[in-house]
Amino acid sequence: MTDFRTLCAELVNELEDWIAFGDEVDCADAHAVVDRARAALTSPSLKEQALLQLDTLNADLAMHGRGCDLSQIRRALEQLND
Repeated sequence: MTDFRTLCAELVNELEDWIAFGDEVDCADAHAVVDRARAALTSPSLKEQALLQLDTLNADLAMHGRGCDLSQIRRALEQLND
């Protein structure tokens, strides 16, 4: 399956190279796209966010004596592609 985060990073790098040869005015929209893509790439993926939330839920349950086996959910999340 395609790793879209890696593909997006490659496209951003190529676009930045292309921008370097263009007129600043003509490339304003491209700069905005690069900025948005870079910001999106630095944020955690949905999978990473879900795993963090699952860990928090598991810790909260354990703290309140309501331990629960969430390992099957964790394994299912880990198998998802970003």
